[in-house]
Amino acid sequence: MLLRSKMATPATKNDVKNISDKLDKISKSFVDNSTLLFQLTEIKELRRSQQFLSEQYEDIKQRLHSKDEEVKVLQAENQDLKLHIRKLEVVTSQTHEEVNDLEKYGRCECLEFQGLA
Repeated sequence: MLLRSKMATPATKNDVKNISDKLDKISKSFVDNSTLLFQLTEIKELRRSQQFLSEQYEDIKQRLHSKDEEVKVLQAENQDLKLHIRKLEVVTSQTHEEVNDLEKYGRCECLEFQGLA
């Protein structure tokens, strides 16, 4: 802007246009700053959301790993129990056969006659 002497002189159209342009730039700067502040606030919120989601993800990942370990232990226990059941079934079958054999041989020695008069 032009420096004026101590005596006041009327502003020219060019002076008014320069002042108006500068005011427009300043107001745009304020708008840009408020937009930047709004965007910065949104970025902070997004970071908080991302942090929360990241923590939730890590928690779920840890619980999933824990559950996987539990499943492995239960599967191993289940296999052991199935093997034990198979062995018990074999023993039961053998015991049943032995009981049948004992009953068969016992009947040979104990003859019972009925209906003889």
